[in-house]
Amino acid sequence: MEGLHFRNTTADDYNVVVSLRENVYDGLDYIPSRYHQYLDIFTGLGGYIGTEMNISIFKTTLTAIKPLVKTKHISPSLQTVDQAYLQHVFSCPRASASLFPENKIIVSCLPYKPIPSNIERIVKSVSEMLASGTKDSICPHELSMKSAATEDDCVAGRVLFLDIFGDISNEKNLSDHIYKQTGKFLTSCKGEDLVL
Repeated sequence: MEGLHFRNTTADDYNVVVSLRENVYDGLDYIPSRYHQYLDIFTGLGGYIGTEMNISIFKTTLTAIKPLVKTKHISPSLQTVDQAYLQHVFSCPRASASLFPENKIIVSCLPYKPIPSNIERIVKSVSEMLASGTKDSICPHELSMKSAATEDDCVAGRVLFLDIFGDISNEKNLSDHIYKQTGKFLTSCKGEDLVL
Protein backbone atom coordinates (compact mmCIF):
# COMPACT_ATOMS: atom_id res chain seq x y z
CA MET A 1 0.00 0.00 0.00
CA GLU A 2 1.37 3.41 -0.95
CA GLY A 3 1.57 6.25 1.55
CA LEU A 4 -1.26 8.35 2.85
CA HIS A 5 -1.08 12.02 1.84
CA PHE A 6 -3.29 15.10 1.44
CA ARG A 7 -3.62 17.99 -0.96
CA ASN A 8 -5.98 20.87 -1.66
CA THR A 9 -8.80 19.99 -4.03
CA THR A 10 -9.42 21.94 -7.22
CA ALA A 11 -12.25 22.40 -9.72
CA ASP A 12 -10.75 19.47 -11.68
CA ASP A 13 -11.53 17.13 -8.76
CA TYR A 14 -15.30 17.72 -9.02
CA ASN A 15 -16.22 14.35 -10.61
CA VAL A 16 -14.12 12.35 -8.15
CA VAL A 17 -15.48 14.22 -5.10
CA VAL A 18 -19.08 13.85 -6.29
CA SER A 19 -18.64 10.13 -7.04
CA LEU A 20 -17.22 9.54 -3.55
CA ARG A 21 -20.17 11.33 -1.96
CA GLU A 22 -23.03 9.87 -4.01
CA ASN A 23 -24.40 7.80 -1.12
CA VAL A 24 -23.95 10.47 1.55
CA TYR A 25 -27.08 11.58 3.44
CA ASP A 26 -29.34 9.30 1.37
CA GLY A 27 -29.18 11.57 -1.67
CA LEU A 28 -29.56 14.83 0.29
CA ASP A 29 -25.89 15.86 0.02
CA TYR A 30 -25.55 19.50 -1.05
CA ILE A 31 -21.86 19.36 -2.06
CA PRO A 32 -22.45 18.39 -5.73
CA SER A 33 -24.53 21.52 -6.34
CA ARG A 34 -22.27 23.87 -4.34
CA TYR A 35 -18.81 22.41 -4.96
CA HIS A 36 -17.50 25.16 -7.26
CA GLN A 37 -19.11 27.91 -5.18
CA TYR A 38 -17.46 26.53 -2.04
CA LEU A 39 -14.03 26.40 -3.71
CA ASP A 40 -14.29 30.17 -4.12
CA ILE A 41 -14.81 30.54 -0.36
CA PHE A 42 -13.15 27.52 1.28
CA THR A 43 -10.17 25.31 0.54
CA GLY A 44 -11.18 21.71 -0.02
CA LEU A 45 -8.96 18.90 1.17
CA GLY A 46 -8.56 15.54 -0.52
CA GLY A 47 -7.06 12.50 1.16
CA TYR A 48 -5.17 10.00 -0.98
CA ILE A 49 -3.74 6.54 -0.63
CA GLY A 50 -1.25 6.37 -3.48
CA THR A 51 -2.83 8.25 -6.38
CA GLU A 52 -6.46 7.42 -5.55
CA MET A 53 -8.55 10.08 -3.81
CA ASN A 54 -10.54 8.83 -0.87
CA ILE A 55 -11.65 12.36 0.17
CA SER A 56 -11.51 12.90 3.92
CA ILE A 57 -13.12 9.73 5.23
CA PHE A 58 -11.01 6.60 5.44
CA LYS A 59 -12.43 3.33 6.69
CA THR A 60 -9.50 1.08 7.41
CA THR A 61 -7.95 -1.16 10.03
CA LEU A 62 -5.38 -0.45 12.70
CA THR A 63 -2.95 -2.92 11.09
CA ALA A 64 -3.18 -1.20 7.70
CA ILE A 65 -2.86 2.41 8.84
CA LYS A 66 -0.23 2.22 11.63
CA PRO A 67 2.81 1.76 9.32
CA LEU A 68 1.75 4.76 7.21
CA VAL A 69 1.62 7.09 10.21
CA LYS A 70 4.75 5.82 11.96
CA THR A 71 7.01 6.44 8.94
CA LYS A 72 6.20 10.16 8.72
CA HIS A 73 8.62 12.76 10.11
CA ILE A 74 6.57 15.34 12.02
CA SER A 75 7.86 18.79 12.89
CA PRO A 76 8.58 19.11 16.63
CA SER A 77 7.11 22.65 16.60
CA LEU A 78 3.51 21.45 17.13
CA GLN A 79 2.31 22.48 20.58
CA THR A 80 -0.46 21.11 22.75
CA VAL A 81 -3.31 23.58 23.22
CA ASP A 82 -4.79 23.97 26.70
CA GLN A 83 -7.18 26.48 28.29
CA ALA A 84 -4.44 29.05 28.89
CA TYR A 85 -3.29 28.78 25.29
CA LEU A 86 -6.84 29.33 23.96
CA GLN A 87 -7.29 32.27 26.33
CA HIS A 88 -4.16 33.80 24.82
CA VAL A 89 -5.41 33.23 21.25
CA PHE A 90 -8.98 34.42 21.90
CA SER A 91 -7.70 37.60 23.57
CA CYS A 92 -5.80 38.60 20.44
CA PRO A 93 -8.18 39.83 17.72
CA ARG A 94 -5.59 39.35 14.98
CA ALA A 95 -4.94 35.71 15.91
CA SER A 96 -8.67 34.94 16.28
CA ALA A 97 -9.47 36.55 12.93
CA SER A 98 -6.69 34.57 11.25
CA LEU A 99 -7.67 31.20 12.72
CA PHE A 100 -11.44 31.71 12.82
CA PRO A 101 -12.38 34.14 9.99
CA GLU A 102 -16.09 33.31 10.35
CA ASN A 103 -15.91 34.14 14.07
CA LYS A 104 -16.68 30.55 15.06
CA ILE A 105 -14.79 27.41 15.91
CA ILE A 106 -16.47 24.13 14.97
CA VAL A 107 -15.36 21.14 17.01
CA SER A 108 -17.00 17.74 16.48
CA CYS A 109 -19.77 19.38 14.43
CA LEU A 110 -20.61 21.85 17.23
CA PRO A 111 -20.10 25.59 16.60
CA TYR A 112 -18.67 27.84 19.30
CA LYS A 113 -17.88 31.54 19.33
CA PRO A 114 -14.16 32.09 20.02
CA ILE A 115 -14.80 33.82 23.34
CA PRO A 116 -13.33 33.11 26.79
CA SER A 117 -16.58 31.74 28.25
CA ASN A 118 -16.48 28.85 25.72
CA ILE A 119 -12.88 27.81 26.33
CA GLU A 120 -13.63 25.19 28.99
CA ARG A 121 -16.37 23.61 26.82
CA ILE A 122 -14.11 23.53 23.77
CA VAL A 123 -11.17 21.97 25.60
CA LYS A 124 -13.37 19.36 27.33
CA SER A 125 -15.05 18.38 24.05
CA VAL A 126 -11.84 17.33 22.28
CA SER A 127 -9.32 14.55 22.81
CA GLU A 128 -6.34 16.63 21.68
CA MET A 129 -5.70 20.14 20.36
CA LEU A 130 -2.48 21.15 18.63
CA ALA A 131 -1.16 24.45 17.26
CA SER A 132 1.56 25.49 14.86
CA GLY A 133 3.45 28.66 15.64
CA THR A 134 4.36 30.32 18.88
CA LYS A 135 2.36 31.32 21.93
CA ASP A 136 5.21 33.30 23.45
CA SER A 137 4.53 36.58 21.67
CA ILE A 138 2.18 39.23 23.06
CA CYS A 139 -0.28 38.47 20.25
CA PRO A 140 0.17 35.04 18.66
CA HIS A 141 -0.28 36.30 15.09
CA GLU A 142 2.42 33.88 14.00
CA LEU A 143 0.00 31.05 14.83
CA SER A 144 -0.80 29.58 11.43
CA MET A 145 -2.90 26.51 12.17
CA LYS A 146 -4.78 24.74 14.95
CA SER A 147 -6.24 21.25 14.90
CA ALA A 148 -8.74 19.61 17.24
CA ALA A 149 -9.22 15.84 17.35
CA THR A 150 -12.21 14.11 18.88
CA GLU A 151 -12.47 10.34 19.22
CA ASP A 152 -15.71 8.41 19.50
CA ASP A 153 -17.06 4.91 19.11
CA CYS A 154 -19.63 4.27 16.39
CA VAL A 155 -21.25 1.28 14.71
CA ALA A 156 -18.56 1.25 11.98
CA GLY A 157 -15.69 1.24 14.50
CA ARG A 158 -13.63 3.88 16.31
CA VAL A 159 -13.97 7.29 14.65
CA LEU A 160 -11.66 10.32 14.59
CA PHE A 161 -13.11 13.75 13.85
CA LEU A 162 -10.34 16.15 12.91
CA ASP A 163 -11.15 19.87 12.73
CA ILE A 164 -8.48 22.16 11.29
CA PHE A 165 -8.39 25.96 11.52
CA GLY A 166 -6.21 28.64 9.99
CA ASP A 167 -4.07 28.64 6.87
CA ILE A 168 -4.27 25.17 5.33
CA SER A 169 -2.34 26.12 2.20
CA ASN A 170 0.95 24.96 3.75
CA GLU A 171 0.77 21.25 2.90
CA LYS A 172 3.71 20.28 5.15
CA ASN A 173 2.10 21.99 8.14
CA LEU A 174 -1.26 20.44 7.31
CA SER A 175 0.28 16.98 6.98
CA ASP A 176 2.06 17.39 10.32
CA HIS A 177 -1.23 18.10 12.07
CA ILE A 178 -3.00 15.19 10.37
CA TYR A 179 -0.22 12.69 11.01
CA LYS A 180 0.31 13.77 14.63
CA GLN A 181 -3.41 13.66 15.45
CA THR A 182 -3.86 10.33 13.62
CA GLY A 183 -0.85 8.86 15.43
CA LYS A 184 -2.27 9.85 18.83
CA PHE A 185 -5.62 8.39 17.80
CA LEU A 186 -4.05 5.07 16.81
CA THR A 187 -2.35 4.67 20.19
CA SER A 188 -5.77 4.82 21.88
CA CYS A 189 -7.39 2.22 19.59
CA LYS A 190 -7.98 -1.27 20.87
CA GLY A 191 -9.91 -2.89 18.00
CA GLU A 192 -9.25 -3.14 14.30
CA ASP A 193 -12.04 -1.08 12.67
CA LEU A 194 -11.26 2.61 12.25
CA VAL A 195 -12.98 5.51 10.54
CA LEU A 196 -10.74 8.52 9.88
